[in-house]
Amino acid sequence: MRTGRAAIKLLRYRPGLFLLTILFRGADDLVPFLTGLVMKAFFDTLTGDAQAGSNPWTFVALFIAVEIGDRIALFGSAIVWPRWWYAIESLLRKNLMDALLNVRTPRRISSASGEVTNRFRDDVGAVVRYLERYIHLWGNLIFAALAIAWMARINVMITFVTVIPSILVVIIIDAARKYIYQYRTAQRVATAQVTNFINEMFQAVLAIKVATMESNVISHFHRLNDGRRKSTLIDNLFEQLLRSINQNLGNVATGVILILVAERMKSGDFTVGILPSS
Repeated sequence: MRTGRAAIKLLRYRPGLFLLTILFRGADDLVPFLTGLVMKAFFDTLTGDAQAGSNPWTFVALFIAVEIGDRIALFGSAIVWPRWWYAIESLLRKNLMDALLNVRTPRRISSASGEVTNRFRDDVGAVVRYLERYIHLWGNLIFAALAIAWMARINVMITFVTVIPSILVVIIIDAARKYIYQYRTAQRVATAQVTNFINEMFQAVLAIKVATMESNVISHFHRLNDGRRKSTLIDNLFEQLLRSINQNLGNVATGVILILVAERMKSGDFTVGILPSS
């Protein structure tokens, strides 16, 4: 079954919880945009650039209302999101258990108990984390569309500089996809080898004692753990490298934006409220 089709089937398992989670999380994702608009209007009223009839206390009240609404959305998400998460996890583990009980050659499974453990623990969590991205997808898309449209009304060049880092991050992640798969697979294989050996070691305790092979078993266990340590270190290091590139591109873009905004403010094109909101 393809990834997209499997994801749709899982999302349809508890559609009510999923839709409510999207609603609450989407509202939380849109709050920064609303907060920016309120802050812009607030600073404009202080400098006399606001529309007639507005005053700072109006926007202070709006800011408080937005923050209260955000807390209500987060509280609702805290109620429905864990229920959805554990429902999907329980379904996946139940299906895995049913599949194990129906296997015709159980010896093959008993010799790979470490891999089975990884499937129940790590793979299930990875699948649910992948599905969770659909929760934030809609809110982030709406937020990005509104933010880009609003910024384009202010200045097209600054908007273009803001979007460039996101495009570069997508290109870099796509180019590193092969290495992400390679390092993650190596880490999972090394983890399965360690857990399999632990299972075999406990099953053969008497044989190890009779043959006085304790030192050899411990040495082999150390080698497996060292291999797991190296593969995990490489995987985590590569992941942190990608995160660092993402964050630093954003920081560089923020610096360039501030320089451009400062030039526009000096020429009188921007009001004071535009700078905090962007």
